[in-house]
Amino acid sequence: MKAILQPLGTTHRRILTLSCCHSRTGATELKTHLTGYFTGIYHFTQKKVPFAQAFVVWTMFFLEKELKHPHEAIKKRINTFFETPTISYSSV
Repeated sequence: MKAILQPLGTTHRRILTLSCCHSRTGATELKTHLTGYFTGIYHFTQKKVPFAQAFVVWTMFFLEKELKHPHEAIKKRINTFFETPTISYSSV
């Protein structure tokens, strides 16, 4: 990704979303490599995610994803809908 992306400017923000099984592991591994290119990562908390659940989560995310919304509020709203921790966010 770093080969095709420009590093972030001081006022820019870029969020990576991982929509795949084992995305928590991917986020953990990528976090150290993406400093300066992304400001945060959204990922699933479960190892395996049913397609229907992934579809609903990312639909909810894209409806809420305006950068003016705090990331914790977006995450909380989605997790409250599913009644279990489903999505996570961490800064890079």
